Formats: sequence, C-alpha cells, structure tokens
Amino acid sequence: MIIISCFQYYGVNLNVVQEAVQMQTIVNLVATGMGVSVVPSSVESLKRAGVVYKKIQEPTPKVNLYVGWRQDEKSTVLDHFLTVVREVYSNTHS
Repeated sequence: MIIISCFQYYGVNLNVVQEAVQMQTIVNLVATGMGVSVVPSSVESLKRAGVVYKKIQEPTPKVNLYVGWRQDEKSTVLDHFLTVVREVYSNTHS
C-alpha cells in the first residue's frame, strides 16, 4: 500500500494485475513482460534479459523494519545477529 500511495502522490495510477513476494518471481514476471515493479537495490544482482533497473530519484517512503525471534532461543548466532542489528539501528538513528 505504501508504494501505491507513493505513485498516487505523483499522479500515477497503477493497474495491479499480478502480485508476488519472492524477488526472483517478481523479476521473472517483469522479464516476461508482465509490467514493472519496485524492488530493493539488492535485487539488481538478479540479471534477466530485458530487465533494466533504475534508481528512483524522488524521495522514497520510509518503511519500518522489525526483527523477531523465539523468546526461548539461546544461541551465539542470534546474539551476534542482534548485536549487528542494534549497531546498524543506532548508526542510522543517531
């Protein structure tokens, strides 16, 4: 809904005919001519014939991200992951 609202703000009405959540599926839909999509910049590594990636120049909406884990989970990997998340968060919100 955020993306649709952003396009509407700039006067563009979208005709959504297909939706997907997996980035590879989205890129393949674009490659087959099913339209266009807004994807994270990391998806640019998925090279497909006929698909061109362009950076959006206009200000883009901010999206809240959350991290979740099982309350009883105890692992070194989780501890390290949460340390990285906290560092990234504090560096982007200071």
